[in-house]
Order: sequence, then C-alpha cells, then structure tokens
Amino acid sequence: MIPALYSISMLVLLIAALVVFRILVRRDYRQRGHLTRFTGFLELLIWILFVFLPCVYNPLDWLLAWFGDSPVGPVLRIFGWVATAVGVLIALAAMTGLGLGKTMGQKTET
Repeated sequence: MIPALYSISMLVLLIAALVVFRILVRRDYRQRGHLTRFTGFLELLIWILFVFLPCVYNPLDWLLAWFGDSPVGPVLRIFGWVATAVGVLIALAAMTGLGLGKTMGQKTET
C-alpha cells in the first residue's frame, strides 16, 4: 500500500461526501422535501466506498487475518468483536427508532 495514494483517495472521498451531503442532499430537501432516488443512491455509494476503501489498498487475504493468529490476546479480541456488535446494534436501533423512511430521507414530516 502506498500511504500517499491512500491519503489522496481518502481526501477525494471526503470531498465527494461533502458535495453529496452538504450540497445535493440539502438541495433535494429544500426543493422537494425528500431525497430523489439518485441522491439516495449517491449517499449509499459514498457509504459503501468508506466501508470498503481499505479493501482496495490491502491484499485480498488481509480479511483472513481476522480469523487467524493475532498479536493481541483473546480478551482484547473478544472485546473488539463485542464493541463492533454493540455499535451495529446501536445503529440499527437508531434507524428503527427514526423509521426507515426518515432514516433514508424519504419521509420528512415529524
């Protein structure tokens, strides 16, 4: 992995996220009161790119390191998995509490 290339890619992705979320999404809400399919797709694309960007710059077998021998102890490893699971549950609870339509920008009334 080339650190400069990774840093430049992250900067481009952050600028793209700024344009999508601050300009396009805001414009849709002001003009239409909800997101268009295109803007919703762009939001999803930005999210996917943020999640999978490390996969682009790391070898394909880096995911196998999660399940193989680890330099950290078993307690810290279990804590990491529990923290990840709790984070996912909190995100799902927040989305459920808001309602899927409101979370995805389709339902704007309170």
